[in-house]
Amino acid sequence: MATLKQIRKLKATIHEYDLEAPDNFFLCTDKELAAMYNGAGPDWLGDWGRERLTSRLDLFEAAFLVHDFEYACSDHTEEGFEEANKRMWQNMRKIIFGIYSWRKISDWDNIVYWLVKAFAAYRACARLGWSAWMD
Repeated sequence: MATLKQIRKLKATIHEYDLEAPDNFFLCTDKELAAMYNGAGPDWLGDWGRERLTSRLDLFEAAFLVHDFEYACSDHTEEGFEEANKRMWQNMRKIIFGIYSWRKISDWDNIVYWLVKAFAAYRACARLGWSAWMD
């Protein structure tokens, strides 16, 4: 479980980059969100594995908070599953382009680096996340 301080920081990032989230996400308390948030990766990866993966994808933690909320509140439909994963992909891109500018050549390496990681995370969820969505 995340700390309340960590959740507040992630919520500030969500607001800073105007990330997308379902309306009921904003009705949750920090304590409720902390109970839902487990970082990057499925539960079967274990705490150690998720901590390692999250540290390598730390730029996207705010997007993962929204994503974990959507999985915790799953409607068990294929449409909802696809929407949650697409929203995570969109939010990760918002973070990248909120930090780096495609107008600055010096940022291009970082943009590509993070876009590759973001796309890999999105594809992993889209291909392997169905069982977690149904839990």
